[in-house]
Amino acid sequence: MRIGMFTDTYMPQINGVVTSINSFTEELQRLGHEVFVFAPRTQNSVERDHVFYFKSVKYAPMPEHNIAYSLSGHLKTFKDLRLDILHSHTPFSLGLLALFFAKQYRLPLVHTYHTLFIEYVHYVPTALGQKIGVWLSTNASRRYCHSCDLTIVPSEAMRQELQKYGVTNEIDVIPTGISGIFGQQGNAQTIRQKNNIPADTDIIAYAGRIAKEKNIEFLLHVYKEILKVRTNILFVIIGDGPHRPTIERLATNLGLRDKVFFTGYISDKAELAGWYKAAKAFVFSSLTETQGLVILEAMSAGTPVVAVDAMGISDIIHGNTGGFASHLDVSEFALKLTRLLSDKELHGQKSAEASRLAQKMSVQRMTERLLANYQRLIDVATQV
Repeated sequence: MRIGMFTDTYMPQINGVVTSINSFTEELQRLGHEVFVFAPRTQNSVERDHVFYFKSVKYAPMPEHNIAYSLSGHLKTFKDLRLDILHSHTPFSLGLLALFFAKQYRLPLVHTYHTLFIEYVHYVPTALGQKIGVWLSTNASRRYCHSCDLTIVPSEAMRQELQKYGVTNEIDVIPTGISGIFGQQGNAQTIRQKNNIPADTDIIAYAGRIAKEKNIEFLLHVYKEILKVRTNILFVIIGDGPHRPTIERLATNLGLRDKVFFTGYISDKAELAGWYKAAKAFVFSSLTETQGLVILEAMSAGTPVVAVDAMGISDIIHGNTGGFASHLDVSEFALKLTRLLSDKELHGQKSAEASRLAQKMSVQRMTERLLANYQRLIDVATQV
């Protein structure tokens, strides 16, 4: 099978969309399929086989993102690739190019709706206000999904969200799976030694983009609450982003600056897995996640999770498996996290649950489901 992936975000950028594309691409290639990626060229892009870059410019409100000129190249090359199916991971610039190619060459088009765009309208400068931004986002999402043969979402909550927008065509829930190899990498001891973290200090960790919508402020207030009863705890924030100065200021104002450790972006998978293993618990409080892939990453390393019960998170920590789900309440979250840190038997139980859950949601199983959809759509297209 020859598959075209279209995305507005790609390596070396680190985020959930890029991780999803890479995970599925690696597994598809392992199974003998050919994957061709169409992505924006950035200052640090590296030439890779089967990756076609398009000229792009930085998007000022989110400088880590680029907007591609979708007509800036490779249009003549596309026909020669003889692709069987197209898969867009964006409804914008290169997603519109995927839509054009699908119609031009009568190819089936699958779209993965990765992002809850209505929660990101604060990044869109408009004189009309955020309500208009939300209206435009929901309408653009509905129109794009209706132009595709199949829409994939990573969680049941996201399927319901799109149905609220009025999307009536087929939607399938296929989360991004986690590689079994990921959790086998990394070493907690190495991480502690490298960063001078004492063995008797418990680490609680967050991983992901440091951005307004991730609600990291909530985690800082939880951390301050926990420090009232446990002092040998370090809060590690893995990642980076535009909201980091704000989080650093809040940590200082709360008297926590010396107790919060920022790692910056980590691209090395073994190092990232090492941090997960070094952490006694993983914490997450975003209200906008369509899946929360970092939660699965932590679980694959055997690290139990405490997370705010919202959107796609509910699909993972169902029935408090592998950790605890909490309301958006500092006291409740702190109490559940304290229980997890204090009760050795409970921690062991939740750690084992987390590992089993990550195995159930492997990238191999999720890719099998994706391929079944690809083949079904290709069969329909070739019969027409």
